[in-house]
Amino acid sequence: MGKVDQKKRAWVIHFSADDYWHSNPHSRHHITEQLHKHYNILWVNPIGSRMPSLKKKSTTAKVLRKLKSLAKFIRKVSEGYYVTTFIQLPYFKEGWLQKVNKALLRIQLWTASAFLKIRNPLLFYTSPVFATTLDLIRHRYSVYYYSDQYTEFREFDEATEHSQ
Repeated sequence: MGKVDQKKRAWVIHFSADDYWHSNPHSRHHITEQLHKHYNILWVNPIGSRMPSLKKKSTTAKVLRKLKSLAKFIRKVSEGYYVTTFIQLPYFKEGWLQKVNKALLRIQLWTASAFLKIRNPLLFYTSPVFATTLDLIRHRYSVYYYSDQYTEFREFDEATEHSQ
């Protein structure tokens, strides 16, 4: 059997709970690696699920890692495998900033899809904070895979209740 042309393969957009560049490979990472055997992948790094704490020493390092990730825009990891990071404001309450965040997601998702020529992908969610993207892109299927207890984050209820 011959090799499948990458350009003709369908796409999976993985809205990840893990930063591709700065995290240990969890089950979500391994599932995406297996999907890559049959699909092109766009891995979308997390947009955040908690407000940064100015009291923690690790906050500066996290912010710098996020900025470094953002600077990469869309990076090709291997043939048919790309990683991107979307800009979002760390705000999870109802209001105009939430509308700005949704607009930012829509623009960035459209731009990445146009750049990579993604049409009608399978959406793979491993982070509930991406729930607002479900109605932003035409897709074949969506799969939700949550392996963490996100309800422990105070922002979780606010982020998900406004996306429904």
